[in-house]
Amino acid sequence: MADIFFTASKLGWLFLAPSNFLVLLLVLGAALRLRARWRSLGGKLFKVGGAGLVITTLLPIGEWLTTSLEDRFPPLQNCQTGLEPPDIAGVIVLGGAMSSIERNGVSLDRMSDASDRIRTAAQLARAFPQAPVLIAGGVSFPTRGSKSESQLMAQLLTEMGVARERFILESASRTTAENARNAAAASSREAAPWLLVTSAFHMPRAVGAFRAEGIQVIAAPTDWQIDPYAPWQGLSAFERLRLLDLSTKEYLGLLAYFATGRSQEILPSPQHQGCIAA
Repeated sequence: MADIFFTASKLGWLFLAPSNFLVLLLVLGAALRLRARWRSLGGKLFKVGGAGLVITTLLPIGEWLTTSLEDRFPPLQNCQTGLEPPDIAGVIVLGGAMSSIERNGVSLDRMSDASDRIRTAAQLARAFPQAPVLIAGGVSFPTRGSKSESQLMAQLLTEMGVARERFILESASRTTAENARNAAAASSREAAPWLLVTSAFHMPRAVGAFRAEGIQVIAAPTDWQIDPYAPWQGLSAFERLRLLDLSTKEYLGLLAYFATGRSQEILPSPQHQGCIAA
């Protein structure tokens, strides 16, 4: 069942991504206009696709949707009396930042929106030097000699000064739901919550998945996509389409997780919130 869900989500997204869907309408419409029998339908599809591209690139729809996701969980705040090590079970960081191309050691994925998860995980590891660091992430599309996301992240975090003996590696997951399920199996369900590190736009779906597995988490969001002080500055048409794809995928993921029991909430909200000791 897990393989079917993973395959369906990947293949389905090829067609459901707004940018792909609108371009597909344009191409299909243009092709149908070449046939007299389908010329009328082709013209309508072409107009819908063209209008959709114009609207989604002129209006900041992607920014609005992304902001609604990123504002759901506030960042951990610096404070004088923050969380102490006994107050947390450890740090969980989700994969998605690493490149599988190994030409000069470990490298970040230049196409990913998740690279800042590494920095935040290292920051929290320094703030809580006794806490274990659980890294969740497998190999979505195995290649010869490929390492898991968690192995690559552990190598990079070691280079950043985090002791390797602190790591708990979960290397079998390919989706957020599998991250949560396998992390639950790899760790004990402590009474204290775990600090959960993932991208801000992805935090609602991740929190829902971990709660469904009985793991208490405190959100430690990172990788912010929208600057609240300059939300429209320097945004191009391609950037607006990217943000629209990004946010649409998350909202569809939230609905799919709720419908399939991978989350008990459609749009999770904070239950715990803390701060990093100054």
